[in-house]
Amino acid sequence: MGIAYRSVPQLGLIVEVWDGVITGEQWSTHVEKYLGDPERLIQHRSLVDLTTADASNISVADEAKTMAKYAPHASELTHRKSAALAAREFEPSFAFATRIEQLGLKVIVFNDLAVACTWLGVAASDVQPVVQELRAALRADRNS
Repeated sequence: MGIAYRSVPQLGLIVEVWDGVITGEQWSTHVEKYLGDPERLIQHRSLVDLTTADASNISVADEAKTMAKYAPHASELTHRKSAALAAREFEPSFAFATRIEQLGLKVIVFNDLAVACTWLGVAASDVQPVVQELRAALRADRNS
């Protein structure tokens, strides 16, 4: 139950994983941490894996609050590519992608890691271990 990310400089990519039930407060805290991280300015691509997430507790108000946090950083979002990998969260992810594109971030929602990685220009075999490590760390934190 949480959100974790890692910058992978050798891939020029930030990998983010959402796992379990995610609240609006968790998302808000994550966005604040992410926006404060200078690594995000170096990497111009990101992959967000939502395949094991349940974001049904995130409200329209939570999303609006998150969009407001990104708004001052709109110029930093231009010319960046982001892939969202989603299963049950496909429709909400697509809707969010459409709204955040107004700030300049190009997001495409996929349901297959290999296809998402191809679009981002990275090998899925390089990204999959990072996704697995982040998910395992989130689950270990939850169980400790």
